[in-house]
Amino acid sequence: MNFFSLICIEAKKLRRSKILWILTAAAFLLWLPSVLNAHLNFEMQAEGISPEHNFLIQGF
Repeated sequence: MNFFSLICIEAKKLRRSKILWILTAAAFLLWLPSVLNAHLNFEMQAEGISPEHNFLIQGF
């Protein structure tokens, strides 16, 4: 067996297992609330923090 045939076999297994649909759904569910609440990232003036620093603080 060469490397290409092994890749093809693994691709078939992924397609049959439907795991990619489950992973896509999970990523979408995590992404959706952040998109719906995106306006909150730009309303930080009441707290005295700019959006750039907000992302910096969230990174820590």
